[in-house]
Amino acid sequence: MMKQTKNPSALYEQIILSDKAVFKIVEIDIKETSQKNFVPRHWHRSLEIVVPKKNNAVIWIEGKTLIIQSGDFYIVNSKEIHAFGDPFKKYDYHGYAIQIKYEFLKHCFDNIDCCFFEVKKEVYKEAFYQLLNDIIETEKSNHPFKYLKLQSLAYDLVYQLLNEHCSQRKDGFVINSDKKRTQLIEVLSYLDEHYSDVFDAQSVADHFHLSYGYLAHLFKTYLNMNMKTYVDAIRIHKAESELLSSDKSITDIALDLGFANCKSFYREFRKYHHTTPKEYRNSNHHK
Repeated sequence: MMKQTKNPSALYEQIILSDKAVFKIVEIDIKETSQKNFVPRHWHRSLEIVVPKKNNAVIWIEGKTLIIQSGDFYIVNSKEIHAFGDPFKKYDYHGYAIQIKYEFLKHCFDNIDCCFFEVKKEVYKEAFYQLLNDIIETEKSNHPFKYLKLQSLAYDLVYQLLNEHCSQRKDGFVINSDKKRTQLIEVLSYLDEHYSDVFDAQSVADHFHLSYGYLAHLFKTYLNMNMKTYVDAIRIHKAESELLSSDKSITDIALDLGFANCKSFYREFRKYHHTTPKEYRNSNHHK
């Protein structure tokens, strides 16, 4: 269960913050009995730092599955396509995700788009982890001027990121990887808006004047899935909200989301939740 904020409604997460806020802090609390233990593949412009507190975090990031131990952290860079959790495993987990507003990063350092962040030296790791804890504890406090403290911590965080954990992207990497990533993100944004349409992978490729083979390669390389699986993931994510917030019939929800029939909807829904849409609605409707 996600607290304080909701899961992204599509794989591009538009982070909307007040003018004063520079952080979006998501508390993630998963129980073995949780119906939902997975945040699907998505991307955003903001920088995200995953901070596990109880048990290990599972992060999928552009083709790699990483295990981040409790007491450690991991930096997800801007525009990196990633997912959180394991849709096929039940487990207990508690931790936080700290997302730093892109506009604030740009304000601090105009060339932020040329930066890639990762822990470069272990000697800096302990102080950085303590700073992350200070941010979390400040956010949880009820102090009337906590936003001022968060502003101060934000500048310290960006300073440490730039001074201790920053690498300059190589020109070749920017030209090659960013071009492909930009193409893929454009396609993902299109699919996020047209998920309820009758799906045809070749038509999507034609819309972007790309070959089907090239587009399929992008999905395999960056997402490790095909376009149909991606579209079904969006539809299931939308279905969760519809099941809990509306009285629409399951058949109407399935057809409105673009599924051919209830049978295909039930099949895909079980892949993510190990239960039927009806059971999911009944067990979560009053929570």
